Amino acid sequence: MQSDNKAYFIGIPVAPDVNRLMEAFGVPAESTKIPYDAVERLLGKDRKSHRFKTVTTAWRAELLRDHNVEIGVEASVGFVALTPSQRVKHGSGRIERGLRGVIRGGQRLQVIDHTRLTDEERDLRLHRIRLAGHIQLAAATDARRVSKPEAIPAMSR
Repeated sequence: MQSDNKAYFIGIPVAPDVNRLMEAFGVPAESTKIPYDAVERLLGKDRKSHRFKTVTTAWRAELLRDHNVEIGVEASVGFVALTPSQRVKHGSGRIERGLRGVIRGGQRLQVIDHTRLTDEERDLRLHRIRLAGHIQLAAATDARRVSKPEAIPAMSR
């Protein structure tokens, strides 16, 4: 027997709402601002609702994937199509957040009582601690003082 709440359990498709956003706003040019109010009216959903976030996340992903347009947010205003400079700043921030997570994860792994782990868990723990250390070291390297790597010539057989 199939549930009447099928849409709830499998999710309501976002494609129709994403298509409406694409039709209304097209592919925004750099620095174009799209107010939250306009998106709320179009979707019929409050910006604080889960549906609003789900649909706009899918819309932003489609713009990035299909058109190489990254959509950021301007607090309390709305969405904005990022310039290349803004995209560098945004991407760098994401890497910094990820790096902090890697460092914290490595620190948490270091304090685990390894005597209570299986051999496989011990190996995984050590591998991840070393990996976190290598990533931290690479991030700490002053990239401006390191020359760009030369192209590696093709190996002959």
